[in-house]
Parts: sequence; C-alpha cells; structure tokens
Amino acid sequence: MFEAVTSSPFFGLALTLGCWCLGVELQRRTGLLICNPVLVASLLVIGALTVLRVPMECYNAGGGLVKLMLGPATAVLALNIYQQRQVLRESRAVLREITGREAAGFRMPEGEITEETLRIAREEGYVYSSSLSDDDVPYFQPESGMLELPIHWQLFDLPFFTFAFDPPIPPGQARSAEMDYVLQNWLYELEGARHWGTLMNVQLDPQTIGEQGRIFMLEKLLDAIREAGDVWLATGSGIAEAYSKKH
Repeated sequence: MFEAVTSSPFFGLALTLGCWCLGVELQRRTGLLICNPVLVASLLVIGALTVLRVPMECYNAGGGLVKLMLGPATAVLALNIYQQRQVLRESRAVLREITGREAAGFRMPEGEITEETLRIAREEGYVYSSSLSDDDVPYFQPESGMLELPIHWQLFDLPFFTFAFDPPIPPGQARSAEMDYVLQNWLYELEGARHWGTLMNVQLDPQTIGEQGRIFMLEKLLDAIREAGDVWLATGSGIAEAYSKKH
C-alpha cells in the first residue's frame, strides 16, 4: 500500500505543495526572513524523503509537474544564452514526458524575451512564440524568423479573477470582476476580431476558468464562436502550420 502511494505521480506533487504551504505559514507566523518558503519546503521535502526512504525517482514522477510550472516562469533576461537554451530544452523534455508529444510553442512571462531567446527556441524545435502584445495578427519576427501569435491582457482570464488576502493580490484588494462583465468583454472582442479578420488569442488558466461557475462563461464563449460560422477555432500549432504555409 505504501509503495503504491509513493510511486504515484501525485505523491511528489502533494508532498511539494504541502511543504510549500507549511513554509508559507511558518514565515507568516514568525516573520523571519530565514523562514523562506522555498528553503523551508526544500528542507522538509528532503527530510520526508529521507525518513520515509522514498527513492528520488518516485518523487520526481510528481515533482516534475512542479518543475514544469516553475521552469517556464524563469525570467530569461537574467540568464545567459547557454542557460536559456538549457531551460527551454528541459521544459520541452518535461512536456514530452507528460503528454507524449513535442511542444510546438512557448510563452515567456511578461514578454521578457529577446531575439536571441527566439533564435535559441527555434533551434530547439519550437515553431512559434505567443509572448508579445504588439499586434493583432500573427507575424514572423524579423531577425529570428520565429512566428509570433500575439496576446492581449483583455483576453487573459487571470487578471480579472485573481484574488488573495495574504499576500494581497491584486494590491489594494480590488474585488474580482463580474463574470457577465468579463464574458461581454470577450464577446465584443470576438465581434471585433470577426470584423477586422484578426487573431483572438484567449489565455485561460485551469485554476481560473475551471472554477465551477466560470466554466459556463467559457461554454457561452465557445457557443458564440461556433454559432458565428466564420471563425476558425484552432490550437496554436494549427494556426502556426496554416500561417507558415501561406507565408
């Protein structure tokens, strides 16, 4: 029974997140800088694996999921070109292991990206980036040749609904937006994209749009897209393939 639990991918994930939560709570109660949640979580994970004699391979089966979430959030502007290549290569390998497919595109947080990063990404097998908010249609970067699928904050669900008391997110504790208000925004964006023939690149976080009430928002948006009759609903890979063939 014990081996069945520790060999599950969810063991490493649950252990890591549990230790992290303990670290956050410890720092909140003590206020000590040394009680950094990352440091505390690392020590607790090491201690738990040592006491329980759990092989590192078993932990990595779930710990790799955490690495997948943290790896792409690296600020590449702080890394040299060799480190950037390693991060992009490792992230793609983790995705391949989990999904059984090669990742075709990537997104850099806050658009923290350089032409050198795009060049490295192309060499590592990525065919498109979806990181910048500088256009309304796909385009090829002039130097690296990487295809960019532009994004926009108004089509990102997280800024509308993120909320936490401690630490305060967003600062000032503004309340989450009304779902009907956000849905209407997206429907107007859909109308505009249809009128001008542009890309409507919606960013959705599972922990945001997947909430029991908000999922109906997504259903209504998809219903509107299907009913329009002149909208191509596609993945980033599909858009990249079609655009590359035409250009």
